[in-house]
Order: sequence, then C-alpha cells, then structure tokens
Amino acid sequence: MGFMDRLKDIRKDNQGAVNVGLLISMVVFAVIAFALYPLLGGYVDDFTNETGADYVGEDSAGIVSMIPIFYWLAIALVVIGVALYAIKDAM
Repeated sequence: MGFMDRLKDIRKDNQGAVNVGLLISMVVFAVIAFALYPLLGGYVDDFTNETGADYVGEDSAGIVSMIPIFYWLAIALVVIGVALYAIKDAM
C-alpha cells in the first residue's frame, strides 16, 4: 500500500482524523524559527568576526560558524517528526 493510498484511506471522523491543531502548531513553530534566525545569525557573525568584541578565536570560529546548520537541522527534524507522528496517529 503506497503513501498516497494511505492518505486516501484517512477517515474523516474524529477516530482517524489528522490532528490539524498539531500540524498548525508546527507551522507556527517553523515561522517563529524563521523569525528568530536573523538574531542567531547576528550572534554567529559577532562571534566569527575578527573585529568584533565577542570574537571566539581562529580555532573556534569554524565550529561556531556551523551553528546555523545545526539550528536548521534541529528545526527540520522536529517538524518532520511531529508531522509523521500526526499522520501516523490518523492511520
């Protein structure tokens, strides 16, 4: 049974309905994550800029510059995990 077949089989009653509130909250979570990203990016720039007061040093600058990658990875994993949970709950 393919993924599209499973989506067609989702029941419309409360017993098998997709938790729309949970999916909407994940959209809000993602929007907040997008809104907070410039703040995180500003801090990372301050930490990796040699002229900044908060410069972490040449050795640590490479690691600190990877913080945004892990930020987006965590956001993506949370959103995908909750979406899969909501859809699995409906089947």
